[in-house]
Amino acid sequence: MITANLNATAATRQHLNDDLAAYLYAQRMLRRRSITGPEWDVIWEGKHAIGNRLTWRLQLLGGLLGEW
Repeated sequence: MITANLNATAATRQHLNDDLAAYLYAQRMLRRRSITGPEWDVIWEGKHAIGNRLTWRLQLLGGLLGEW
C-alpha cells in the first residue's frame, strides 16, 4: 500500500513537471510578435487549461509545503 502511494506521488510530480514545462513554453510562445489572432487565442486557452491542471496537481501533492 505504501509503495503504491509513493508511486502515485512520483507520477503526480512527473506530470506536474511536464505541465510546468508546457506552461512555460506557452508563455514564451505568447511573447512572440508573429503570433496573432486565432493562434494567440488557442495558445492562451491552452496555457489557461495547463494552469488549471498545475493547480489541481499541486493540491493533490498538498501544496508547496506538503508532499513535494
